[in-house]
Amino acid sequence: MKFKFINLSTISLSILFFIQSLAVFQPDVFTYIPWTNFVLNILRSILLISSMYRFFSYNHKINLYLITLVCMCLSIIIATIATDFGIYNVFVYCAKYLLCFFWTYEGYTRYKDKFIFKLSDYFTICVILNTISIIIWPDGIFRDDANQMIFFLGGKNVMALSIIMAVILRTYRILSEKKRIISLMNILVIAASIYSAFFNHGGVAGTLILGIFLFILLSFFVRISNISVNPYITFFGYIFFWFLLVEWGIGEYLSWLSEIVGKDITFTGRFYVWQETIKQIKESFLFGYGSLNIDYALGYSAHNGILHMIHMWGIFSVFFGLMLIFLTLLNICRCRAIKCKILALGILTVLTMSLMETYLWSNEFIVLYVLSYIVGRGNLGEESYN
Repeated sequence: MKFKFINLSTISLSILFFIQSLAVFQPDVFTYIPWTNFVLNILRSILLISSMYRFFSYNHKINLYLITLVCMCLSIIIATIATDFGIYNVFVYCAKYLLCFFWTYEGYTRYKDKFIFKLSDYFTICVILNTISIIIWPDGIFRDDANQMIFFLGGKNVMALSIIMAVILRTYRILSEKKRIISLMNILVIAASIYSAFFNHGGVAGTLILGIFLFILLSFFVRISNISVNPYITFFGYIFFWFLLVEWGIGEYLSWLSEIVGKDITFTGRFYVWQETIKQIKESFLFGYGSLNIDYALGYSAHNGILHMIHMWGIFSVFFGLMLIFLTLLNICRCRAIKCKILALGILTVLTMSLMETYLWSNEFIVLYVLSYIVGRGNLGEESYN
């Protein structure tokens, strides 16, 4: 049975990568092949079953992350049934959540400390393919959603997350690997990631550039200090920053940085969308609209993870999402060693970026939840930084 599951998982993943990487060389492939999503969902289902099988083979205890994630999926399904009958897409949405959790956790179970290296290779592949696509179509690849590159777990949000994650994990590898030629490769991947970030358009580019800038700044700060962080203060500070960003529009104070990088990082357009989304949330009495409601288009482009969750599935669903955020912060605040802190800062950076995009509730973000669990355990094979 184990042999069959492992082979099914490997074959499915290979086919999945092949089909979705076609978007690099033929961006309209998903427009002209209507059965593509059906095939992708079957492959994802096989991956989900095989990853679940191996997870429960290696782990007999139910993880708190898994309990919270399942509760969040159930609350999303219940909220959708109560507001809308577009249940199929919601099941697919939740299946992707679980797939990403089991796939990531199972990978850590298999590879232990080397899993972070494996994960960095995955995001590096995405960045390399994206860089190739930019060279081939410098003006058109980010023109609209129809021409976005589509990868393993989604669309342009995956690409944006891959870029920032490549920077974070390759920085970790620079601290971990001693060979100069390997360090040079890490630097080249980081350079390609920054290059890809600048070729994004509008708010996506602004979010990526701000995220990279924040990560580099925090990384420099953590190198010269050894301050311990309280997870409770960090969590409430995170919520307070969200309030300042959405209600007061503090992004306008970043106009000086916009002039330096040549991209709009004030999030003026985002602020308008946030205000419109808040109006609709109030009209729904915090119960949400459902995933296929007529207002779905605005909810999908809410460009804010927390607002997106409340707008789609109501205040009850976002409760479990906030629990996942707290669990993540609780884990990353336990870091004491320098390489561990670099990963923790990377996770905190993406959490911050999610306040300007929908990364927070995208299925690929579950990777970070599991990664934070690994970081929290401190199983990184290093001495403390003192």
